[in-house]
Amino acid sequence: MGPLAGDVKILMELPQSGAAMTSEAEMSHQTTYNSVSVEGANVHLGNGLPVHARESIQRVASKYFGQMSSASVHFGREGNDFRCVVTMHMGSLPMKCGEATSKDIYAAFDAAVAKVAKQLRRAKRALRDDHPVRTDKGMVLRGGFGRRPFT
Repeated sequence: MGPLAGDVKILMELPQSGAAMTSEAEMSHQTTYNSVSVEGANVHLGNGLPVHARESIQRVASKYFGQMSSASVHFGREGNDFRCVVTMHMGSLPMKCGEATSKDIYAAFDAAVAKVAKQLRRAKRALRDDHPVRTDKGMVLRGGFGRRPFT
């Protein structure tokens, strides 16, 4: 069995929550779910870690921007620690990347995803238009709120 067949098997075992999805929505979910690649270098990932990684990435993507283009998770060993690198590409935004190390592989992954989530949260905040208008710093220092500048 190749890696693709294993991914399809894991995908079919996931429970569906809520009402039954239509075939179009199900296909969209499967396409997004399959666009997350989980790889390990010299690390056995087991069956649970790839599922946890894909679900966490999907949760973060849907929380901040909805649809993601692609994501990848790479696990590796670094001495006695595990290193996890998470990269996500959301539409036209620049690629976001988070990296973490820990003695526990799940803790390394969660820390890396938290870093990417923080970057996405800040990117979303920068894109919103509901920021208050900032007054000119120079004008405040000159005390020119009520006066017109000299000409």
